[in-house]
Amino acid sequence: MKATGKFIGIFIGLALVSAFCITGTVMGKGSRDIGREESAYRELEQAYVAQIKSFLKEEGYDRSGVMMTRVVDVDGSRIYTVTVREKRILRLSEEERRTLQAELSEMAFSGENCTFIHNFPDV
Repeated sequence: MKATGKFIGIFIGLALVSAFCITGTVMGKGSRDIGREESAYRELEQAYVAQIKSFLKEEGYDRSGVMMTRVVDVDGSRIYTVTVREKRILRLSEEERRTLQAELSEMAFSGENCTFIHNFPDV
């Protein structure tokens, strides 16, 4: 009788350890995939900011400050806000600023559920 109870206890213990290990493996794979995706987006973001800075320099706005922030929603959608600080841009007409915003938008990387907002705040 004691041997049967001991066997059942050991069996239940091993089953729990196995379930814990399987769950950890499955969850670990998911977090690695998220980490890879996040790393890929980080590279795209850095490249996009560098591209904007280069473009602005070519356009004569070599003293521009460029900052990009992002908000990632639970569903994975991303909203990027690109802020360009440059006094000379503020002197442009509204139409010229919209044209510049459109050019910056065209350079944006395409990602699933990515939205970009470009603004030129007062310096």
